[in-house]
Amino acid sequence: MMERTIVRTLVSVSLILLTFLLNGCGQEKATWQEVQTRGWRSSHYDDDHRIAQALTTNAAKGCAYYRFKSLEKDPGSRRVVWVECENVQGSRFHYIVWPGSKKLAYVLDESQVRRHL
Repeated sequence: MMERTIVRTLVSVSLILLTFLLNGCGQEKATWQEVQTRGWRSSHYDDDHRIAQALTTNAAKGCAYYRFKSLEKDPGSRRVVWVECENVQGSRFHYIVWPGSKKLAYVLDESQVRRHL
């Protein structure tokens, strides 16, 4: 009985830690000024295709082409990214994407992006 409780506790703690790692919790966020001054990275830099998979999994609209910026201190990090999609007509759509968990949030404007910093 005691062994079962210990195993359940260890499994629960492991799942919580895995969730933090996949969602990028505990990572240092960039300032708004840092994000604004960074250049956009083209979809070619999504070399493991996790951003593309998150967009596809969530049926993000208007993503014929996309580019992205990290929302963390490390500009090369891709745990949380701001994605700008463009459709074939030239309309643009913005998302905050967590590639590790394949989640995304649609954002209407820059003020909504700031809330994720």
